[in-house]
Amino acid sequence: MASEGGSSGASGDGQRSDESSSAGDVLREVAFAPAVPPPAPKHDRSGERLDRFLLTGLLGRGGMGEVYAALDLTLRRKVALKLLHAEAVGDAERRRRLAREARAAAAVSHPNIAAVFEVGDVEGEVFIALELVEGRSLRASLRQAGAPLPAPEAARIAREIARGLAAAHAAGVVHRDVKPENVMLGHDGRVKVLDFGLAKLHSGPSAPDAPTASAVATRAGQILGSPGYMAPEQARGQPTDARSDVFSCGVVLFEMLAGVRPFQGPTAMDVLTAILRDAPPPLDGAPPALAGVVARCLAKEPGERYADAGALLAALEAADTPEALTPEHLSRPPSRLRSSPPPAGSKVAAGPSHGLRRGGAALGTLAVTAAAVLSLRATRAFEYVPSPPTPSSSIEAPATPTAPPPTRLPAPVLPPVLPPAPPPAPGPTAITDLPPPRSPSKKAVKAYRAALRFFRSADWSRARENLRRAIAFDPDLAAAHLRLAITRPGLDRPFDGSIAEVYEAYAAAVHRRNLLTPRDRGLLEALEPAMRAGAPNMAETVRRLTGLAEAYSSDAELWQILAIYSSFSSPESQLAAAKRAIECDDQYADAWQMKGTGLARQRSNEAKIAYEQCLEIAPRSPDCLRAVAVAESRLGRCADAEGFLRSQTRDDPDSLSELAGLLYQRNESTEAVHTVLRRKWKLYPSNVAREEEHYDRALLAAAYGDFDSARKWAGEEADSRANLQPSLSTQARFALLRADIELEVALPESAASIALDFLKRRDGWSKLDGPMWSSDPTVYLARIAARAGKLSEADVRERRNVWNEEKAPSTALEKAWAWWLTYTQGIERKEEADEALARWPADASRSELYAWMDESAGRALWLGGKLDEALPYLKQSFERCDQFSTILSAMRTKFLYGQALEKHGEREEACRVYGVILERWGAAKPLSVTAERARERVGALGCGGPR
Repeated sequence: MASEGGSSGASGDGQRSDESSSAGDVLREVAFAPAVPPPAPKHDRSGERLDRFLLTGLLGRGGMGEVYAALDLTLRRKVALKLLHAEAVGDAERRRRLAREARAAAAVSHPNIAAVFEVGDVEGEVFIALELVEGRSLRASLRQAGAPLPAPEAARIAREIARGLAAAHAAGVVHRDVKPENVMLGHDGRVKVLDFGLAKLHSGPSAPDAPTASAVATRAGQILGSPGYMAPEQARGQPTDARSDVFSCGVVLFEMLAGVRPFQGPTAMDVLTAILRDAPPPLDGAPPALAGVVARCLAKEPGERYADAGALLAALEAADTPEALTPEHLSRPPSRLRSSPPPAGSKVAAGPSHGLRRGGAALGTLAVTAAAVLSLRATRAFEYVPSPPTPSSSIEAPATPTAPPPTRLPAPVLPPVLPPAPPPAPGPTAITDLPPPRSPSKKAVKAYRAALRFFRSADWSRARENLRRAIAFDPDLAAAHLRLAITRPGLDRPFDGSIAEVYEAYAAAVHRRNLLTPRDRGLLEALEPAMRAGAPNMAETVRRLTGLAEAYSSDAELWQILAIYSSFSSPESQLAAAKRAIECDDQYADAWQMKGTGLARQRSNEAKIAYEQCLEIAPRSPDCLRAVAVAESRLGRCADAEGFLRSQTRDDPDSLSELAGLLYQRNESTEAVHTVLRRKWKLYPSNVAREEEHYDRALLAAAYGDFDSARKWAGEEADSRANLQPSLSTQARFALLRADIELEVALPESAASIALDFLKRRDGWSKLDGPMWSSDPTVYLARIAARAGKLSEADVRERRNVWNEEKAPSTALEKAWAWWLTYTQGIERKEEADEALARWPADASRSELYAWMDESAGRALWLGGKLDEALPYLKQSFERCDQFSTILSAMRTKFLYGQALEKHGEREEACRVYGVILERWGAAKPLSVTAERARERVGALGCGGPR
């Protein structure tokens, strides 16, 4: 064969079910596969505009299409734009599948996998917007070196490849075309896996699971795919899984260590035969542990390899320990093969780079596609040795530690670690009785122990401050990083830090996990599913935490952490775990607070007793004060809720947001509410404060009926600032608020335009900085566009299906969130209500104390004709004090409540409800649709009061 090359997007993976297919059959298929003519050359389209992208330069051409450097004129960022040939995309069904799978790929992200930003179709031309990576391919680097790489460098690159693939495997994605051409070495030293997730989309011209012959078709002496890197099962056309990627990784690592591939031959058939039949030659000079990893990767039977890239990563890291990689290996010449030279005529050197080329040289900038999950800093391998002690004069932490700047870098995939068997528990252990971590800095240990005391007394804000201080004194204090990661926002948990800080802390704990106690290593492993950015798996974290807490049955902190994460499951499991924490330590104020929250979710009067116990132990606990305020607010006792919030001696953003809402509900002036919000904005860094201020000002104006000002604050100025940090959570809340305002002032076409703009750009925004995936109103905005005739109902259903596939809600609370976001938001017709009621999640309790649950349930039941069942929910929604943040939907629900009261013959109460609407929005500018409807009902009923 002339080369082994071809399109980096083709994998040669066909999912043929014939397990008995012999190597000869497969090779015969390849030998007699029809030649595929190359696509006709096309002109350089640089300077043209495609949708919102300006093509700035041709990067190269391949079998799938052309790739251009481009400028995204909306987000003002450079991208690579891959324009797909019509024959590569196929029919309409294939286009839909391409878009669906690419959207799923874009939902995951990892620093070792390059990103898919968007898939679009403009007048029949399909394009993929990709991350533009600066650097060169591993193939180009190997060629330039002209020799094997040093073992430490080869191991480092292999770890980063495995780290990226581990993230993908955790998300259920298999690459199927791992090779040096698809590995990019960035100028910053970071390793990126390329063409990720596309191989399976283009396995054949007519079907995604076509057999090998169609996927590995010859073209003028070449074959598409990479025979030299295929796993045996892939070469046979049998189903592939994560273990197939492990085999390919083994080939790549072998080639880095030896300078040649383990399986060679003068033709594709010879290469495939070697993969199916021959054992790889032994490596000479490589560290034994690393050579052992390679040998296991290259096992012929999938069951004999590492289960996935996560297990491979763990093995590579173990092989990188001082015991496995000695100073002798660090200085030893690169490893060489002990085998004899290859037969004459065989091609030992790798074929030409599969990367896009210009002028015969490998491009320094490649367009890449990816699927990904989690992120961490572009550091080298996990660090196992603490940094050397710093002189005390240079380690003073600032008087007021600040959080690290938001980096939007989420946590790494943690290799599987089995929680160790604990020693016999001596008895109940409070969090403050845990053994202190070892550190060369006494100040670090002192700050860390102070943080534990604040956790116990339900003051997480001060606990975080002390953890940051401890880390400033000793950056290698793994236990401090771990507990900072635990502060991931949960249910009713005040959170004054950046989500990026949480991911950073978790990544730092993973890097230093050998410095943790066995118990804390188990905790690190248990938290990993919850740290998966974009689609955290809370149910799996709860399962792991349950096993860990039962193993350390007298450990109060573990039961309390389980209670926090069990809040996503049910009030019952939350309560059970909180009670166990209290049994281990009856002075654990935070556990009493969590017990109270669980009882409040059940609307139990005993919640007040638990909160009182919390405040008796820690009278100034801000977490307890806010929790009881939230409970009182949701029960409509606004004055009591305000009193608890004002009892706090320290400001925090969540409490001030609650207080602003209470003042609004109690008919305080705009200025009074504004004063509280100004206190809130001062607590944020300047870049975040600006965004918060614009959003809160828009919300405040809308709440008092000044829709012109609300549109101004939520409009172009706020949107342009949000574009400076293009995150899904930021864009989503501004888009939702803007669209809702336009609907309220009777401009459905304008609302639909806003919705379409969001939907068009959604996949290009980072999904890593929001506290939870629940802030993604994609389906509601699609419904708004459909109301105006801009989308079909089929489009809405498709987006809903994709949304649920991406988010994969697993716990009861997540399912309730998903139901609210995808089935009830914005519904107006009985058919929609009937579908929502039929989809009501069976394990989502109807007693949940959430504004959105009351509004959603009430609306769905009312529109579905279930008046008696709807009335309690509508009443609860009307009486709540925490309506400020959802004011537009809350006011519309008030109108439904008024209608329900009319149907029940309660005229006076209906008049009172309509009067509340008119008091707020009766003089709205422009006119409010909801207020005008209320005015009509007031006239029809002959109500007194505001008209």
